[in-house]
Amino acid sequence: MREIDFVGKKLKIKSAPWSLVVYEDQFGRDMSMDFQFMSVTFAKTGRVDMATFTRILWCLARTADQDLPDYEAWMKGLPDNALDGIATDQSDEGIWGQVQLDYMQAFFRSALGSAKARSKRGQRNGKTASGSNVVASGEHGAQRA
Repeated sequence: MREIDFVGKKLKIKSAPWSLVVYEDQFGRDMSMDFQFMSVTFAKTGRVDMATFTRILWCLARTADQDLPDYEAWMKGLPDNALDGIATDQSDEGIWGQVQLDYMQAFFRSALGSAKARSKRGQRNGKTASGSNVVASGEHGAQRA
């Protein structure tokens, strides 16, 4: 569970297997498919599907706090500027980044750990994260191994 700054307040969010049930019960949709679609769309266009984002954000908040109002009441209660800056703040500290991080840590922990391990292992073996060889400056002139 983590707390994020949302509309000037702390909002608790939690990604857990129960979140999948809450999302499907509330929206009749698969949260993992919606998250994947949203992430791919963002990667291709740099745009966040705000309708999907707010559904996921509400679901993670509802998982953390069962007393949170239902989605429609929650959305109606948000100030007009509640979603300002979400699509443009792509940092890990922003709301979009925090939701992504919470979701990925909950559902893809082993994949995140494997990527970090591969990156560290590659750096120790003289390779970049992409697997290409790294040659220190001055070593072998300008050649790359």
